[in-house]
Amino acid sequence: LVATKVGHFRNFTDGRPTWGKDGKPEHLIAHAKESAMALGVDTIDLLYFHRPDPEVPYNESIEAMQQLLDEGVAREIGISNASVEQIDIARGILGEKLVAVQNQYSPVHLENEDTLQYCKQLGIAFVCWSPLGGFRHPYDEHLFDPFRKVADAHKVSYQQVVLAWELAKGNNVFVIPGAHRPATILDSLKAADLQLSDEELAYLG
Repeated sequence: LVATKVGHFRNFTDGRPTWGKDGKPEHLIAHAKESAMALGVDTIDLLYFHRPDPEVPYNESIEAMQQLLDEGVAREIGISNASVEQIDIARGILGEKLVAVQNQYSPVHLENEDTLQYCKQLGIAFVCWSPLGGFRHPYDEHLFDPFRKVADAHKVSYQQVVLAWELAKGNNVFVIPGAHRPATILDSLKAADLQLSDEELAYLG
């Protein structure tokens, strides 16, 4: 499965990276075709619209994604950083070709619980980005204390418990944790086999 995104790009301002949004239909189409060429594929299996552009009506950006489907550049479409309302807009245009929503979700960021539950209701994949909380913004480490307690009982890392808790939210839920070391990747993979009891899941919330 080859997946990539369009609509969000990196610039450098005074030597530091900044991220810009561009949901203009013509740019989404051009960048998707460039990505397919760079990836060495005729068709991108899963193409995400990365982030809503406040300067462009959401439906216009999604209509560009439909055009990419029609032209065979993308096989299926996902949206990222989307609200329930935007999911409905995308479904109205893309129909069953909308197969995934990728939103931030973790014990630190529970504000997307509504989109997770809505995707579960619709049978659309919900993909958690920064499922371990991320590293860009400070947060209260005590939020992970319940996960550490459960981890101690299972003799595993608390990160494994966090990922297993997220996966237990539904069969449509997936996680994409970042990693810099092979050992971290292997540890995260074990979360798929970690079984948490109903009592533990209730305790974790």
